[in-house]
Amino acid sequence: MGASASAENPGFDSTWWDSEEQLRVAVTVEALEDIHEDELILVLARAGEQAATTAGQAAAAAVALARISDEDFVCAATGGAVQVSHQRALMEAAAAPADHPFVHKLPLFEAVRWPIAVVGESFHLF
Repeated sequence: MGASASAENPGFDSTWWDSEEQLRVAVTVEALEDIHEDELILVLARAGEQAATTAGQAAAAAVALARISDEDFVCAATGGAVQVSHQRALMEAAAAPADHPFVHKLPLFEAVRWPIAVVGESFHLF
């Protein structure tokens, strides 16, 4: 199953998405206990900018190497990398434990794997 088919699958597990969002909110609250909101916003923006630049270039290069024209893929992959960078920056700002679930997502991107979605009971990677 391709990336877009997995992401658009009607069996998409919204419970997984909701759980991840709850983790994001909790780690944001933790970070704000030690860091002023304005500073956290700047840190997250910078992490997002860096991820967007690097991932955008990598996704565009991958599309070019595959000789396909898919701007939606480039945008979606870049957005996924920005989200992971945002989560990682939040985790670090909150001094979250080393076993926090978000710790596993960045290494997937670094290994050139893109977590797409949970569909049914399967975690789809591209």
